[in-house]
Amino acid sequence: MAETTTANTQQQTEQPVTINVVANPPNLISINATAQLPVKLSPTNYSSWRAQFYSLLFGYDLLVYLDGTKLCPPLTITEKMSIPNPTHIHWERQDNLLLHAILASASEAVMPLIASATTSRDAWIRVAPLYANKSHLLNLT
Repeated sequence: MAETTTANTQQQTEQPVTINVVANPPNLISINATAQLPVKLSPTNYSSWRAQFYSLLFGYDLLVYLDGTKLCPPLTITEKMSIPNPTHIHWERQDNLLLHAILASASEAVMPLIASATTSRDAWIRVAPLYANKSHLLNLT
């Protein structure tokens, strides 16, 4: 349900602004990497790791975080008023849970290469060029 809030602004027209605030944001989805992602990413198994991760996120409808179609909403609801944007807070929390799942499903050899990623998409993009071709070549031999 959305809650309607009216706030006065210092605009020239002095008209109140109606802002829809999400009273009940969607639930956050936490991934148990040990149970749900048994294959840890290593330099030789990218294809298998990606398949399990991709199918899990597809099932939870969370691929939008990795493919960039769900961008981080603005920090505040409007530029002139510094009202925190609840959708921004939810996005950051969910994205950090996904980043944690990626990090938790990486082997010790891979961890240093993605540990400085700040978003799940950033980590996902860093991994692909490192291992996609090597994993494919190793599967062919």
